[in-house]
Amino acid sequence: MLRVACSVAFLVIAAFPAIAQRVETVPAKPVEAVQPKAIEKTVRPRPATSRGPSNSEITERLNQNTVSVISGTPAGTYLAVAYDMSAVLDDAENLRVLPIAGKGSVQNVRDILHLRGVDMGIVQSDVMGFFKQKGELGANIDNRLVYITKLYNEEMHLVVNANVKDIKDLAGKKVSFDLNNSGTQFSSRIIFDLLGIKVEEVKPGKEEPWTPYRLIQAFIAAGVPSEAFGFYPTDHEGAGEILKSCGRALIFGDKSTTQQYANNPAIQVHGPGWSKILIGEDCIENWRDYLDVMVSSISDNGGRSCINASAIVVPRYADEIAEALAQKLGPIQPTRADDENARLSGFANTKMADFIDAQIEEGLKTPGAVDVTAKYREVRSSAFTRPGPPEGGTPNGGGPRKVEFDGGVYLRPTIVQCDSFAHPLANKEFLCPYA
Repeated sequence: MLRVACSVAFLVIAAFPAIAQRVETVPAKPVEAVQPKAIEKTVRPRPATSRGPSNSEITERLNQNTVSVISGTPAGTYLAVAYDMSAVLDDAENLRVLPIAGKGSVQNVRDILHLRGVDMGIVQSDVMGFFKQKGELGANIDNRLVYITKLYNEEMHLVVNANVKDIKDLAGKKVSFDLNNSGTQFSSRIIFDLLGIKVEEVKPGKEEPWTPYRLIQAFIAAGVPSEAFGFYPTDHEGAGEILKSCGRALIFGDKSTTQQYANNPAIQVHGPGWSKILIGEDCIENWRDYLDVMVSSISDNGGRSCINASAIVVPRYADEIAEALAQKLGPIQPTRADDENARLSGFANTKMADFIDAQIEEGLKTPGAVDVTAKYREVRSSAFTRPGPPEGGTPNGGGPRKVEFDGGVYLRPTIVQCDSFAHPLANKEFLCPYA
């Protein structure tokens, strides 16, 4: 393990209006002198009654004295710090600190400014530079947030194998910078950029062990006994042996993975979704009304879900529907991993992207199928696109399906028009927007 010292500090910040106290001053009215009455009346004392506060008064008092602090994930440090603040500062009904689980520094800033019920939060000090650089929250972000206090300095630890002796040895290697929009991801990118070390950033997934480890720690933090979990990083062969030794198991995978367990009652199989869109004779004349549904069914979640549609079956207008889908999906490009509007998912295992791309190209060799999205794929050259359309295409079209961008490998959307459902590509499912 390499230890990297850095100047990142954890801060408590709040949106400006959240800490402004509003005090209303009611001017005192002059007291008028009471003149004595000529006739005295006998006043009978009323019986004493005790009246407690109403429900609305209790609600108002509790809300006035409660401060919510957005923090981090159950397995991280932020939430523990927020809970410690609550334990130390809580003063019955006079002050209550309410910790909220968050999703990292970047998202915490957004939540502080825009999410109802969030008064303040814990963030890393360098995250403000990120928002100033992007301009996402406006140029006056300094005037909208208030610094409250510094909590502690942060250390960054790099967990590497024994072959890595220096951080520079990671150049060109796959490195996970934690979850999207997390402070760890942002700080790690800054440090590696300052050191001039180019790495292939991978999102947490099966190519690294930290995602299942974090899930296990979250369950334990929620109260599930730690002895209920076993963590065995392995390959497919090892996973098969584990399944055989379990009394009860679940498995997710494609047909080739799950079919070998189809007749095993001890294993619950979750295979491909085989989701299709069928447009019948009664609706085909109005196919344009369903175009957006078709696009989202194919491409939402990067085309990675089991419920993503992998085929659209129609009685006619196949040419027009395929062309309309290609115009909407073909131009989609990969974007940075921290882009909230990203529509494509990168491949941590680049060999899988090579395999899928080769499978599609091999299938296209069989007569009766054409990739109608090819002519709509823009060609990237660094930050620019190549001018001029290919023959029969649109401007900047004719780019490859498999592309590399910002250290990742992506497969762009592919719509294949088949003249028959019997074609080899008509009933395929891939880990990308494909139909």
